[in-house]
Amino acid sequence: MGNCYKANANKILWDAKFQDAVLIHGVVKNGKDNKPMGHCWIELDGVCYDFSNNKEWEVKKAVYYIAGWINTYQAGGYTNYKYTKKQVQENILTIGHWGAWEDTGCQR
Repeated sequence: MGNCYKANANKILWDAKFQDAVLIHGVVKNGKDNKPMGHCWIELDGVCYDFSNNKEWEVKKAVYYIAGWINTYQAGGYTNYKYTKKQVQENILTIGHWGAWEDTGCQR
């Protein structure tokens, strides 16, 4: 299990570059077993950023979605939940953890 929810939420909260970005909780293809997996990343101006597990990925949204099978999973009924910085702050305080905050239909 990785740290995607915490690592990417921290970027939204503390890095000025991401003030207008959205944090996404969604479903991607797990590279280890090729099954759907809950995941978290950042989107800003058509680019996806992922800082989980000490990565620093910056990938065009279209490429990130293809590589992660994100559109395929959305077509299969999974949902991407989008959060602004303010919503991230509120959810951490009210729910009490980094995420996932919604039922993505699969494990994190």
